Amino acid sequence: MMGDWVIDKMYAHASRTYPEECCGFIRQTSVGPQAVPVKNVHEMPRRHFKVSPFDFATYGNGALCMYHSHPDGLSQASDGDHQVYEATGLPQVIMNWPHGHLSLHGELKMPLVGRPFIYGILDCYHLVRSYYAETYGIDLLDYPRPRYGWWEQGLEDPLVDRYERIGFHEEKKDIQPGDVVLMRLAGSRVANHVGVITEDFKLLNHRLNSFSCEIRYDGYYRENTMKVLRYGH
Repeated sequence: MMGDWVIDKMYAHASRTYPEECCGFIRQTSVGPQAVPVKNVHEMPRRHFKVSPFDFATYGNGALCMYHSHPDGLSQASDGDHQVYEATGLPQVIMNWPHGHLSLHGELKMPLVGRPFIYGILDCYHLVRSYYAETYGIDLLDYPRPRYGWWEQGLEDPLVDRYERIGFHEEKKDIQPGDVVLMRLAGSRVANHVGVITEDFKLLNHRLNSFSCEIRYDGYYRENTMKVLRYGH
């Protein structure tokens, strides 16, 4: 269940193989999601990645997704990444290394409640996007996640910086279903958590190292809300 362990292992793998691309799988196990590094067997490993048929048969079947790094590049899907996704059907998690930004190419479909937390992959904003897609048929803009732990420094505020581009505006009247709440949790100086108000006026959210859940929107969460956002104008 410890999403930071998954990211730490991916970062360590990217660091070991740099300046070559690393690759691997993220699998769900009895103790939670796990990153499984495999060998990049591509003949040009500084620009591409390839998983051996043996490793794919061993680790790819039933995996949640694949991951790989873009050394000194962007965390955006390349033409080759699109081809891998089309061929395998597995979403692609892309890290630009050494910066450590993450992006997800392809949709990881899981129930809204009970998801394990994996930063940048199955996290609080991914849950909001899934809710909007399932409830309203709206595909909210995604964005690369800054390097894990950005909220501890308080130097970045990616949720606040992007909400208008995603299509939200700040709402200061009564809360309605579909409203998104930005929160500062655990003493953070910036908005480090996001959830969505459901049709029965509960908070659907996904906290670090927890399973996604639907709870009452009061007490700690309401007290630490910094903005209420509504989609559209």
